[in-house]
Amino acid sequence: MHYWDFLDIDEDDAYLNPAISSVNNVVAKIEEDIELYKEYLEKKQECIKVLKKLMDKGMESLTDRELLLIYSINFDLKNLKWKYDRDVPPCFCLIIDDCSHSKIFSNSGTNKFSNLALRNRHKNTTIAMMVQSYKTGVPKFLRQGNLSCLMLWRIYDQKLIDDIYQEVSNDLTIDEWKKLFEYATEAEDGHSHLTIFFDLPKNEGKYRKNLNEIISIDDVKNIRQDD
Repeated sequence: MHYWDFLDIDEDDAYLNPAISSVNNVVAKIEEDIELYKEYLEKKQECIKVLKKLMDKGMESLTDRELLLIYSINFDLKNLKWKYDRDVPPCFCLIIDDCSHSKIFSNSGTNKFSNLALRNRHKNTTIAMMVQSYKTGVPKFLRQGNLSCLMLWRIYDQKLIDDIYQEVSNDLTIDEWKKLFEYATEAEDGHSHLTIFFDLPKNEGKYRKNLNEIISIDDVKNIRQDD
């Protein structure tokens, strides 16, 4: 049992004791599915060519290999299937929950996490990391220039708020940042958070309270900040 049971994750895709071997197993599964999809597309293109040849030149024009190929799909491209139901490139989501001090972030040459994290777009992989500490919870190589989205809940350490500003918010003044952060995280229930989408302009959705309320920096000076 784990906190993510509600997502109906396959049992062999959940690693409750994260280690370098866990990450390497995940990477191996990702690479296997990518290769299987590549092989599926190649076979699909070959089937299309053979079926066209059949229509244009007749059965007698086909080689034994081509005959076996179209017999395997019963002369209908719809019968060609791959591993999953949807005929789209495989997409993956890797959830890393509270693994701040585990070995999956080590610099060991056998650890494939850093390569996956830096090349995740090429592997159609989204990596979601839940951490309790920003600096020790998120590796530096990810924090500096490799985040797509960052969600921050209330932080009481003012120095940490300043440190995060230095890394993620070079389009704001420190005063704007502090007001913005307080406004987005001030709800008493503790669930309100600041969301930063790094690929969006600052007044067009980059900064948000939770996920839906876009915060315009032009108006941020009107946001109250407690002394």
